[in-house]
Amino acid sequence: MTELPIAHIGHWWTSLLYLAPVLLVVVWLAVQSWRQRRQDRTDR
Repeated sequence: MTELPIAHIGHWWTSLLYLAPVLLVVVWLAVQSWRQRRQDRTDR
């Protein structure tokens, strides 16, 4: 049976560095949306 090679942390680290800014923007937009919905509910 052939085992699949698993990349060491160095390969994953570089991928995560490219993914981090995208994740930060997505989280920021989600928080802003949540805050806006919360503000709209309190304004009513």
